[in-house]
Amino acid sequence: MTHAEKKIRDLQIVSLRKQGYSQSELSEMFGLTSVAHICRRYGVDGVMSSRKASPVHIYGRGNQHSKRTEEERKQYVESLLPEGFSYVGGYIDCDHKVTIRCETCGFVFERSMVAIRKGNQTTCESCQNAKKEQAKKEKEARAAEKKITANQRKADRLADIMLRTFQTECYECGKIFVTHNPRQKRCSEECMRKAANRLSSHRKDRRIPKDKRVDRGITAMALYNRDNGVCWICGGLCDPNDKQTINGTIICGNMYPSVDHIIPVCEGGEDSWENVRLAHRICNTRRFQTAG
Repeated sequence: MTHAEKKIRDLQIVSLRKQGYSQSELSEMFGLTSVAHICRRYGVDGVMSSRKASPVHIYGRGNQHSKRTEEERKQYVESLLPEGFSYVGGYIDCDHKVTIRCETCGFVFERSMVAIRKGNQTTCESCQNAKKEQAKKEKEARAAEKKITANQRKADRLADIMLRTFQTECYECGKIFVTHNPRQKRCSEECMRKAANRLSSHRKDRRIPKDKRVDRGITAMALYNRDNGVCWICGGLCDPNDKQTINGTIICGNMYPSVDHIIPVCEGGEDSWENVRLAHRICNTRRFQTAG
């Protein structure tokens, strides 16, 4: 076949293609394996419908008109659309965009016919945004509910602690007091201050070897309760109220109870309950001066 004959054949194929014949029909008609390359060269390629080609349908690039009725266009586009979407208008050919509507929310948008024919997923932007917004609200609601639940548990725990009361003995003065905290061991800030000062003095007392046992619970008032307020040196009664406060400083009188070690710490005596007795402050001072 000469070049001129091929040219005439190709023009005949293009003419029939524009009349609506499919590529498979043209291949069979002209005895060719495929006419796709010829149609592509002249711009009349594209996907034909599965129906038998008819001269009333005109396809091809550059041709903006179709002899299909509007109802046929609607049926054709909706046959390709997934469930939940409907055709609105704008169909020209298989390569242009069409306008479709989401039946769920009524949002109208454009979609390429190429993507529709290829079966690409068709989604509604409005529905997607609504789902994201709903998911965000649900996440915020769960976070708020979780925070409220945590605060409620904390409030219930505090209320439970406040409703429970405990009677315990003060480690410092021996007084029985009521508290809501089972870990509280001192009855007042003054007793806590005394305990802190005593602990600090024990740490700084170089007379006590590091390997010696030190009983942190030994206090003047605890010893006063144990010995019934009797001074072991003179046999008189000690007076816990024999003190006064001057400019924030507590000054104890001669009758104030004090802790006296039977065997002095400087001579190897232990700071334990077995080695302490109750004594007047003045008696304790005189005994120390006499021993020294």
